[in-house]
Amino acid sequence: MWTIDRYLPSCAAAAALLLCVAAPPLFAQTPDSTVRFDVASVRLVELSKPGDRPVIRFEAGRIDYHLIRIRALVSRAFGLQPYQYVWPAWTDNPVAAVYDIAATMPAAASKDQLQLMLRNLLADRFQLATHWETRPTKAYALEVSPRGLKLTKAANPPSDPLSGSVSGNQTAPGRYWKLFSKNPGAQDAPSGLSIAGMISAMGTVDDRILVDSTGLTDFYDVDLTVELEPLPEGQSSPSVRPTPSALFEAMEKQLGIRAVARTVPVETLVIDRLERVPTEN
Repeated sequence: MWTIDRYLPSCAAAAALLLCVAAPPLFAQTPDSTVRFDVASVRLVELSKPGDRPVIRFEAGRIDYHLIRIRALVSRAFGLQPYQYVWPAWTDNPVAAVYDIAATMPAAASKDQLQLMLRNLLADRFQLATHWETRPTKAYALEVSPRGLKLTKAANPPSDPLSGSVSGNQTAPGRYWKLFSKNPGAQDAPSGLSIAGMISAMGTVDDRILVDSTGLTDFYDVDLTVELEPLPEGQSSPSVRPTPSALFEAMEKQLGIRAVARTVPVETLVIDRLERVPTEN
């Protein structure tokens, strides 16, 4: 059996998903230009081999990005969902712009201050210029099914609203994808999953974002199992995702949650200018 597991991202990721759909963007205001790295070295590098991977080292007063791509750097500066960026065409090539960055900062700098430092670094060294637009975006709105909710409130909910896991059994027969809120190795530990957690776990579906229209605010025991389609003859690399129709059918039957296709307004960061070659150190 081949099993995949991924733990859900921080609460900030789900907050961005839920708030930025209909509310003004968190970073719409002009950034504080005084919040800067003490010293920053930026160098455009060439990948020595395709398998080279980025490395980030962080310690009090210093941060090093090795082989970080330009989109990853911008994403760290703004903390939005992937669908909320409109990129310059040249950034489509993942190896077109890779950098080594070493920067020093006050040891007590917060996460928010680090984001502001990155934004100011991008403006100073890469000439970053942006504006915000509200764009219609295809979405699936999650609602309580007319047949009734089938979720049970968690008796011992976690402190993390995104606690939960996704896994899949990719062997044949019996291939399936699961979304669950309990840790099989720690049955007595706090467990439960919010609707925000479900959305974060599932990501986009059929190139549509997911938005919460359930009105549910509690944590629930979730154990969703979706059968995967049979493998075509001769195929050795199976899909690890269910089809949208299979996923939504299982959600309504097992959880009492249905998905309705809609178009929703989403606050989007349009990148007007971003230079590939940074200014000299």
